[in-house]
Amino acid sequence: VWGGVIASVENQAQGTRLEILAYPLAARNQAPKTGQPSAGRFLVTHPGYLEPVDYAVGRRLTVSGKITGTEPGKIGETKYEYPVLVPDDVYLWPVDQGSTGGIPVRFGFGVILHN
Repeated sequence: VWGGVIASVENQAQGTRLEILAYPLAARNQAPKTGQPSAGRFLVTHPGYLEPVDYAVGRRLTVSGKITGTEPGKIGETKYEYPVLVPDDVYLWPVDQGSTGGIPVRFGFGVILHN
């Protein structure tokens, strides 16, 4: 089981490829602990179509599956060897309310009593 934050999503003819910035997982629920230092990056090669709006950059996910090898790539100008995971199950975590970039709006009722 691996997890992290989506760094890129690319739909290809044979499926969808996700580049994930890996984070340690919480023991309780396997959620990525994004407050911790990153544990590197990995690729998820999903055999079907994943909607890029749903699987957007910055979304957290947890993936269980099998590491099938590595793939050379680059992060900027730096060479990087990505572990490649073929998923059995992908869990896309709900968007955090505070991460939407919007202004939180709250409604309430007030009552003033006079004698």
